[in-house]
Amino acid sequence: KYALEMWNSVKHEKAIADANNGKIFLTMNANGNGNSGSVTSVYNEYMIVAWMAKNATTNTGSPAHILWNKFYADPDKLPYTMYGANRVLTDRPGSFLSSFTHLFNYYLCHYFSTSEKYLDYFKQALNSDVAWWKTIPTATSWEWGCGAGSSPVPNSGGYYADKINDNSYQTVSPYIIAGFLPVFPEGENQLLEMWQSKKGRYVFPQFSKDTILWRYSLRNTGWKAPEVQGIDYSTMLFGLASLPRFLGKEFFIRNNNFFGDKLTAVKAEIPYNGKIQIMNNRVHDFLVFNFESSRNPQYDVKIITLKAETVYAGKLAAVDGAATNRIQVSNLAPGVYFLVISANGKQLASEKFVKY
Repeated sequence: KYALEMWNSVKHEKAIADANNGKIFLTMNANGNGNSGSVTSVYNEYMIVAWMAKNATTNTGSPAHILWNKFYADPDKLPYTMYGANRVLTDRPGSFLSSFTHLFNYYLCHYFSTSEKYLDYFKQALNSDVAWWKTIPTATSWEWGCGAGSSPVPNSGGYYADKINDNSYQTVSPYIIAGFLPVFPEGENQLLEMWQSKKGRYVFPQFSKDTILWRYSLRNTGWKAPEVQGIDYSTMLFGLASLPRFLGKEFFIRNNNFFGDKLTAVKAEIPYNGKIQIMNNRVHDFLVFNFESSRNPQYDVKIITLKAETVYAGKLAAVDGAATNRIQVSNLAPGVYFLVISANGKQLASEKFVKY
């Protein structure tokens, strides 16, 4: 309700500054008009704004449609910079963008997520980021990611958007690795190696036991990020959510298409989500849980590890309403596991539990 209310409160087409020359306002004022002093060119994360504006009107002669058709409909028409054999989309030919730009467009723009051409450019951006870090002798194979956030760069105001050829302090951004997981699954093992190396650890000041992966510098090894910015860290969460045992990469492809009459068709593709209720999230001998659903005659049940290794597989018969089920887990090693229930090859529900 509130998302639709906010959507309808904005005249998205007013964000288009110059359709024929590919200009979009960076900011808009309280009256809903673009601020003339802040304009960006195609291509960057403002592709999302262009996509919203294009879908806000059915008038194909409008500035939003002209902009979209002239630049975004075919990514081959967009400006680019070559890095080796890779053609990387950019808003300034000759320079590169911070990699979070491509990540936002992948997760939030349906046209990007479902276009073979855009996905090819997405992989070329990935390849370029990885290749640039190979030119740094001190970087391991799992240390890469030109992202944005707290930075050791002097006079940066504490925040900098690192790019290929513009990352002088060699600041590693693990969330960039996570964001590319849908097209780079081996990135998961790289993140695990980074975590195990105890690099990139950020400890929340008020919660000393809560530690996450965040940016660190290879050049200034004594530098510690003073804070974590949610907008940048969001791609870490998006990337982890796309792992098969969580939402899966198809989740974003299905659910970032939220315009017009297509919405009903998209909802129809989403599998029914049953409800799992684990009686005790810390278990020792038996995992006891309820699963409520009556859509399928039989369900596949798995217990998987954090590394997506299946340690239990079985069947679950459907009943009307909730039913109590038991799985013996006394033989499992202590750790965190996921109970996953599927039908017809589609994941319906999952729930985490701890074996002690």
